[in-house]
Amino acid sequence: MGMRALIWLALVTQMLGLVHAEERTGVVERKRKSEVNITVSQLPETLDPVAASNFQHFLLLQTVFDTLVRFNDAGRLVGSLAKRWNVEQDGTLYRFELKPEALFHDGTKVVAKDVAYSFARHFWPGSKSAVASQLKDILEGAADLPQGATPSGIRVEGERVVSFKLKAPYASFLSVLTMPGYSVLSRAAAVDGRMIGSGAMVHHHLAQEKGWRLERNPRYHDGAAKMQGFMVRQDADFPHMVSAVASGETDMAMGVPPVDAFSTPPTGRVRLIQTKSLVFIHLFLLPRNPLLQDREFRRGLAGLIYSIFKQRRFRVASQEFTPYFIPMGIMPRGYYERTFPETTAEAFAQKWHHGAGDRKLRIMLRETYFSREALAELRGAFARAGLEVALEALTPQNFHPMLDSRDYDLISIPYMSNFPDPDGFMDYLHPGRLFPADFKPSRDLLEALRRIPAGTHSKARLDLYAKALRTFEDEWYVIPLFNVGLPMLCAPGLHIPDTNYRFEAELRGIYWEAPEAP
Repeated sequence: MGMRALIWLALVTQMLGLVHAEERTGVVERKRKSEVNITVSQLPETLDPVAASNFQHFLLLQTVFDTLVRFNDAGRLVGSLAKRWNVEQDGTLYRFELKPEALFHDGTKVVAKDVAYSFARHFWPGSKSAVASQLKDILEGAADLPQGATPSGIRVEGERVVSFKLKAPYASFLSVLTMPGYSVLSRAAAVDGRMIGSGAMVHHHLAQEKGWRLERNPRYHDGAAKMQGFMVRQDADFPHMVSAVASGETDMAMGVPPVDAFSTPPTGRVRLIQTKSLVFIHLFLLPRNPLLQDREFRRGLAGLIYSIFKQRRFRVASQEFTPYFIPMGIMPRGYYERTFPETTAEAFAQKWHHGAGDRKLRIMLRETYFSREALAELRGAFARAGLEVALEALTPQNFHPMLDSRDYDLISIPYMSNFPDPDGFMDYLHPGRLFPADFKPSRDLLEALRRIPAGTHSKARLDLYAKALRTFEDEWYVIPLFNVGLPMLCAPGLHIPDTNYRFEAELRGIYWEAPEAP
């Protein structure tokens, strides 16, 4: 190597060292100030709880807003805005008394009218609420609610008392209220187009920096956040996520694509954390195609898909093959003690070769959850089975428009429950949510679940749920596939709270474990 090249190499090395030192100094400075830089793959345009649609949005909601009740770190249901509550009239009336010390970020009191308004917005015409279906058929007066009205089942009984009247007892009602979508916001501010909450962090939209600044709320009523502040920006590019954490530009990256994270796991200063969350990936079938109106064909198709994904090499490392609608560990053991169909492409082709009509299927899969090897194997298997399949990739950006269009035959849906109960996984089965409003199998399932007495002992209740669910699952309009652990990237020394069952658990629980010298 010539002298000029040696000099150039030395200069480059020195420059890289200076850049690294500056970035490392940035990390040290954030630790000194108790601040954390966070990236999410989808930064919401608004923090309106009604508009929240994914777990990253829910995570941000939980820092800025409060719900009436929440699950604490031990998994126990405790009051958040609610000081206390009573259950009356055989489990159909819930009355909540609000904490007098609870204040919105503008200093105004949280009152019962704010609670009623926050809930009512989910049921107004045109609402895109991701959680409305959990209560729409449960809460009196929530269905077909006119714009601006309050459901008859929500009553303001004083400045700090609000009640909810249900059509029938509902064992999971309090658990549903923990969902971040049912956060409470200031009615007066929302009418003016401002989203003001009462949570542990105050948010500021930084338009020029294209991000959110979250600052500790000094008047928070339920335990201060461990950090002074968070800077939240968007980053959906996996290589850049890794380099940003490695360099010290970012301390924590959310929404990391599982396929990328586990196929080429980062090393060095970047920690890869796999959360243990209540996320499933299932395939949902729409009965618009004559092929899919035949139960045996649907079952055979499930067997063909299972023959691929039961093999470890076609699954991402964070995916556990669980061909059950409800994730493992929630239902009684007997629910999971069942066989699932398996068939080869050749056996499928032999059985269905005489079938008449169009043999085309349009299948939409979320690209971040399926490896290239798995997609190639699926395409080959479908071709050998005599099916003409258009296998198309869904991105986070086009997922919801495609879901709403119903222009597909099968679609993969990732879904996360906020609480470990079967009721937390019923959202996509509600009429009109995914299946047509008159879709009999899902309507029959939900009706069977509603007939189970709310006072039934927990084990007996889950046994009855298991029976109803298996009847529905045996129709094969849903092909359950995986439980999924969601990956995060973070810097050394950053403590992430236990996320079991609560991935959108509190950012306020994050903290730097120890100071680091420059």
